[in-house]
Amino acid sequence: MATKDQDLRKKRAEVSNWLSQVLKHEPIPDFEVNAETIQLLHRLSIISQHNEKNSQLYVEDLKKKSEEYNADAQRIAGILERLTLGQNCLSRSGSSCVHALARTGASLCVKNASDTCFMLSLRELQSNINEVKERLEMEEQDMQRLSKKTQGVLLNHSSLQKALDILEKRAAGETAKIAERKKEIAILKKATAENETIVEKLKTHIAKSGVSETDFHDKLVKKKEKLDAVDSELAPLKSELKSFTSLPPDAIEAKVKIEQLKRELSRLQTQMSECVDVTLLQ
Repeated sequence: MATKDQDLRKKRAEVSNWLSQVLKHEPIPDFEVNAETIQLLHRLSIISQHNEKNSQLYVEDLKKKSEEYNADAQRIAGILERLTLGQNCLSRSGSSCVHALARTGASLCVKNASDTCFMLSLRELQSNINEVKERLEMEEQDMQRLSKKTQGVLLNHSSLQKALDILEKRAAGETAKIAERKKEIAILKKATAENETIVEKLKTHIAKSGVSETDFHDKLVKKKEKLDAVDSELAPLKSELKSFTSLPPDAIEAKVKIEQLKRELSRLQTQMSECVDVTLLQ
């Protein structure tokens, strides 16, 4: 446990030292001090120091190469001067060619001015140009595909807009129909209310007349059956009466019989009329 605490304190001190170096004159921000935070910051400090060391080595290497290149350039310049081939000895066109060659070499990032380096750089540049052309062709194909899709979307939008216009026109027509239906419904409601008032008046009239609801159907059926029975009984009597009325008027017995049949016919007609009156009242 003590070893862990010592290791943690050591890492915390290293982290504080690293933060001081990185932030320099700025104050170190507050952070939660625990084992996990210290471990994380310690790993970051190691990575940062390693990268900084590599950067310093790379800078030193570049400085050494720059010194070597400058020394080599001075040596070659001295040789050229002795051979009367120095920069001041060249013609204007020669100086232009040298400057163009230098600019080309800088653009191609060649290591030296040899033909091999220039050829390799030009080949790499040509390869990059071909890759760019392929990418441009792919992008052009993508643009054509997107253009077709855009045209399809525009056509769909146009058709949808037409369908929307048609639906709006239909909706306007349906609105007029709905308004007309509402008027018809209002008229029907008014007629219904009037009919309900009439029905209530009829119910009140029926209630005052003393007719019960049970007489509406069953009794009507029974009265109809009785009416049919009376009518069936009345039919033969009517035919018999008709036969007797054709007898001579001076027959005493015929007159007596006719009077009896008339009284019977009168009784049946009275009974029939009573049934009809009750039916009409109901």
